[in-house]
Amino acid sequence: MDWDSTAELIGCDDPAQVDAGFERGERRVGVAVIGLALSVLDPDLVAPRLHRAMTDADAETRRCGVLAMGHMARLNGVVDGRSLDLLRALLSDPDPDVRGQASDAAGDVWIFVRRSRLPLWLRRRERLADTGAKLDLLRWWVLERGREDRKGPHRPASS
Repeated sequence: MDWDSTAELIGCDDPAQVDAGFERGERRVGVAVIGLALSVLDPDLVAPRLHRAMTDADAETRRCGVLAMGHMARLNGVVDGRSLDLLRALLSDPDPDVRGQASDAAGDVWIFVRRSRLPLWLRRRERLADTGAKLDLLRWWVLERGREDRKGPHRPASS
């Protein structure tokens, strides 16, 4: 496998190649993990590599690992408990790109995994996000109504 070729890495379908990349300390092993999640539809084969990427010292590898977890949720409709625990931790990662990707992955999990399989913390998080969006919409509506009231009734321009 050419570890400098994004196209080849994103097409990775061999868990042994990913394991070897981790062992050698390949800089772009996270991209291979994404490829594995997209190519191998067996969560039991993919999950250990996700876990390794999501706990890596390198922020970019963690970001790729959590992105791959979101893909796994979308394609398989399942995510294992360890991945969910790691996702929760990555939502507080010191790196803002990792935190942002973790937030996106949490949304993927919420959309594509059955609610009955999700931990309580994720259900609460998504309900709070939904409530926050509704409050933002209500605030906007109240502010717009206030602006209209201050302007007075709409009068068509006279010719």
